Amino acid sequence: MQVLKKFLIKEIVFTVSLGLIAYILFLTVFKSYYLPVFWIILGMVSVLTGMLHYSILQVSNKEVSKFSSRFMMV
Repeated sequence: MQVLKKFLIKEIVFTVSLGLIAYILFLTVFKSYYLPVFWIILGMVSVLTGMLHYSILQVSNKEVSKFSSRFMMV
C-alpha cells in the first residue's frame, strides 16, 4: 500500500500543477480555446488513472501469471 500512497501523492501534485498551468494559460494565451468541460475531463482522467494503477498493483501482488494479461487489458 505504500507504493499506491506514493503514486497517489505524485498524481495529485501533478494534477494540481497541470490544473494551475492550464488555468493561467486559459486566462491569458488560450482564452478563445477554453472549454468548461476541461476540469471534468482532468478530474476523470486523474481518478481513472488511480483506479487502474490500484487494479494493476492488486494483480501484481497476488497472481504474477495474470499480471501481463491484466496489464494489457487495462
